[in-house]
Amino acid sequence: MATNNKLILIGNLGDNPEVHQNQDGSSRTTLSIATTDSYKEGEEWKDLPTVWHYVTFFGQEAQKHANFYQKGQRVKIEGSLNYYPIEVDGKQRSLASVRGERIDAAPLPSSNKSSSQVDTQPGAEETEGVPF
Repeated sequence: MATNNKLILIGNLGDNPEVHQNQDGSSRTTLSIATTDSYKEGEEWKDLPTVWHYVTFFGQEAQKHANFYQKGQRVKIEGSLNYYPIEVDGKQRSLASVRGERIDAAPLPSSNKSSSQVDTQPGAEETEGVPF
């Protein structure tokens, strides 16, 4: 993975991962991740709108692990951000894309424990860095 272009996303899967076959016989796995940030205003926490991110993993490992993760599961994705030129209404634009390199089940913080202790999502299995 590139060291100058590193991205970490922690969020929930919006759908089950999908495996696609490329024309050259290789495979890619795509998934969507929803993230929501919040901030404190006075004594009250406010949520910002949910942001959707689309991630693509490449290779046989991606296909091998695609069934391990399911819609709604909290995950941590490590990868890199890439830009591709596209044409929209006759104008050149850039499309941002996330290339995934690693996926893990992500823990949920618990409000009744210290910040160094965390719980995992109910029903989520612990994984130790499942690389795609």
